[in-house]
Amino acid sequence: MRFAISALVVVFTVPMVLWPFGWLFVLIRHAMAREWQRAGKVALLLPLWTIAASIGAVQLGGLLAPLSETPSPRPLVAATSISIAFLLVVMAWALLVASFRSSATPGASDKSAA
Repeated sequence: MRFAISALVVVFTVPMVLWPFGWLFVLIRHAMAREWQRAGKVALLLPLWTIAASIGAVQLGGLLAPLSETPSPRPLVAATSISIAFLLVVMAWALLVASFRSSATPGASDKSAA
């Protein structure tokens, strides 16, 4: 049981910790390319990650607490909350990658406007 919880913590923590570095890289890349509208959209992703990190940080302690002898819904609530936070992190990563990929082809938006 402890190994499963440890694996869950690693699966949740790694994307959560790496996201700000990816976000900063994409934000700097858009700023260097002077794509201010895309940089603004990427900057708006920060609250999504902050919400996911806050939920995860609050509920991770409840999941890692030693199992008591009395059954408690606390681990179930913590696991559900961390699952929701993980979905928010996946959504933040997907939007970040989509922003990065959409700028990989310069002039793609110009062709669709014509």
